[in-house]
Amino acid sequence: QNAVIQDPQEINPGEAFPEELNFTMDMVDGIEIQVPYQALDIENPVVFAYPDEIELFMDDNCELLLEDYTSLGGASDNCTNPPLMNQIPAPGYSLNIGPNDVIIQAMDQSGNTAEHTIVVYVHDTSIPIIVDCVEDQIINTNDNCEFEVVDYSEFLIVDDNCGDIDGIIITQY
Repeated sequence: QNAVIQDPQEINPGEAFPEELNFTMDMVDGIEIQVPYQALDIENPVVFAYPDEIELFMDDNCELLLEDYTSLGGASDNCTNPPLMNQIPAPGYSLNIGPNDVIIQAMDQSGNTAEHTIVVYVHDTSIPIIVDCVEDQIINTNDNCEFEVVDYSEFLIVDDNCGDIDGIIITQY
């Protein structure tokens, strides 16, 4: 008569399934065979309660460093609780003006992952400054006391704390 021995011998309901389970079979003629069995977790973690968008503003030096957003939500997993949380790019990364994708990733012990993307919109709220402009002008009028207004905007020298002077719209009125 053949006997099958399971190691570990007992798995209680509700308990996590062991990563390794071995079966030993004793054959009638004295030959022993060990059959390893390994549980395979193929279920991804679940990421929840993270915002989809965040609005932020540059400081006066036109800098904004990314904070750690992993604690803004949570994650759960069928085997690894809590799963390992990661953020890409990492906290401390310097963000650019405009939309920036920040990926929150949960990973379990088996390498299964789940992700949530937060779009971080970064705005420059500091107004540009006029560094230099054209000096006062004396303009002659015609016989009807009329004159043509010249476009002086091209003579302005402007600056912006974030350096994007090409994006500055100059309006003369």
